[in-house]
Amino acid sequence: MSKLEKLVTVCHGDYHRGGGGGLTDQGYAQVSLLADHLFERGIKGPEVCILSSRSNRAEETSAVLARRLEVPNFDLFECLCPGQSISIISRNHSEFLQLVENEARRHKFVIISAHPEHVDILPTIWGMSLKIQIPIVRG
Repeated sequence: MSKLEKLVTVCHGDYHRGGGGGLTDQGYAQVSLLADHLFERGIKGPEVCILSSRSNRAEETSAVLARRLEVPNFDLFECLCPGQSISIISRNHSEFLQLVENEARRHKFVIISAHPEHVDILPTIWGMSLKIQIPIVRG
């Protein structure tokens, strides 16, 4: 039985192009604003699970979110890394679905910290697997 109330997909903040691609000061500020917004809406504490891409910018985004939302840790996954094209994601989404389903049984809130190509398609894939439509809200 699922405890899930909200699935939140987050695109990393602004980042340095080239090299390690870590967040810029503006990127940290963007993620901090988002974290405050989620915290004020009660998305915090042990009921939150953060699933993150392994890229520096997504991992830094997840760290900011975890710190502000009082989440003790977050997990990194290869299936959420950049370069996974939409066609690959939509064809081979079983790992993602299994991740969300496992965490939905234990957490009210699942946050996916990834990249633009994931933020739009992953909720749709999960919704299709449940035969429901999940709205995408941009803030």
